[in-house]
Amino acid sequence: MDTFEINDEEINVEEIMQKIRENIKRRKENEDLRENEIRDSYQHQDQIMNQNNNPPRWADESNKDIEITDVKFIDKNKKYNDNFISSDPLTVRIFYESHEKINSPVFGIIFYYQDTYCYGTTTEFKGCDTGLVYGRGYVDFIVEKLPLIAGEFEVTVAVASSDYKTQYDWHNRLYSFNVHNQMRDLGIFSVDGSWKVVQQ
Repeated sequence: MDTFEINDEEINVEEIMQKIRENIKRRKENEDLRENEIRDSYQHQDQIMNQNNNPPRWADESNKDIEITDVKFIDKNKKYNDNFISSDPLTVRIFYESHEKINSPVFGIIFYYQDTYCYGTTTEFKGCDTGLVYGRGYVDFIVEKLPLIAGEFEVTVAVASSDYKTQYDWHNRLYSFNVHNQMRDLGIFSVDGSWKVVQQ
């Protein structure tokens, strides 16, 4: 942080105030620059989590250095399944094949209910570094307690470079699974809430 000194023998108030104003101005400029950097970074992240029903423009321009080869849903019995009970665990397994050595690619996932964008996230959002990727493998998105209530849910998966500037592959709403409700709650999401009655 910038500082300045005051000499007790000769105090120039106007000079001091000018230094204060300059210091504030420099801080403001630095904060604006940092905010711009953060905003630009978020714009790149927003691309992969695009909420439009259609794939983003770059979907047809993916370079395919990494390809998503399949997506499977895994139930509480560790079996591939397309049908789940609300509140049960769910794992979405994204299979890939990397034709080049790629450092820390970012995998993303979006859940839709009909035309409603329910939820989207990436490995980077969750603090998961995928490391150096080459050849075949898979990544798992693990939901310990499925908060969806009932219906058919479509899934979009994607993979991009660590800075979100290079888009490798995008599968827009190509996969789906069904959720069955054993509760009486309504809506799309289950909220872990309870009722309490207080009489006064």
